[in-house]
Amino acid sequence: MRWVAAVGGGAFVLASLAVGFRLLLLAARTRAVPETTLGLGLGLMGGFAYPLTSVARQAEALTDEIRTWLMIAAHVLMVVGIGCIAIFTWQVFRPESRAARSGVAGIVAALIGCFVWQGISPGYMAGALAKEGMAIVGINALAAVAMGWTAIESLHFATQLRRRIPLGLAEPRVARQVALWGTAASAATLITFVTLTLHFMGMDPSTSTVGALAIGPLGLIAAISLSRAFGILRPARATPAYTAD
Repeated sequence: MRWVAAVGGGAFVLASLAVGFRLLLLAARTRAVPETTLGLGLGLMGGFAYPLTSVARQAEALTDEIRTWLMIAAHVLMVVGIGCIAIFTWQVFRPESRAARSGVAGIVAALIGCFVWQGISPGYMAGALAKEGMAIVGINALAAVAMGWTAIESLHFATQLRRRIPLGLAEPRVARQVALWGTAASAATLITFVTLTLHFMGMDPSTSTVGALAIGPLGLIAAISLSRAFGILRPARATPAYTAD
């Protein structure tokens, strides 16, 4: 059943790369924080960190040293990507909130702490050999927190937009795009939750049947929703609204 997880996971990686690249091209013109942080977050975390982690753990033909460096690189990208997603959510949905700002600072500090902790004990070689410590588990849990937060905010905002449509105060297309992004983020959050749950049950998410049957479909949902939200599968006629005023 590994092919099921590979198809769903591969689709999500490709969608993350495509959307991330598109947003960074937009950010090059606008110089705006939302496009920059979301583009970096998707590209680094979904497009590069996840595949590098898989290669580090499964490419047994490589030397332990190479696999260790791949694991380090993957988690550098993961830490930066998660931080960018958290900043995106704060800036778009709660820019004036001190609690949100403090929450982002806490997430970033915890990410850095977990990264250093893993390096000290048990080390990134252990992570590459699928003997990861609680620090890597902590990084994955923080990824779920960041993605879950942006999912909740996006779906809530989409609901608000739908209520404004009959009054002519919002565009149906924009409401759909925001809802699709919220759906993609929700599916990504569930993937991380399933991965963490299987880890604590002593199962390998990449090889277990349960993991494949959960991660594969969720990966496809995330990939399709993400691609539609940002005009990859169906060219968007409008740019999603990056304000939740």
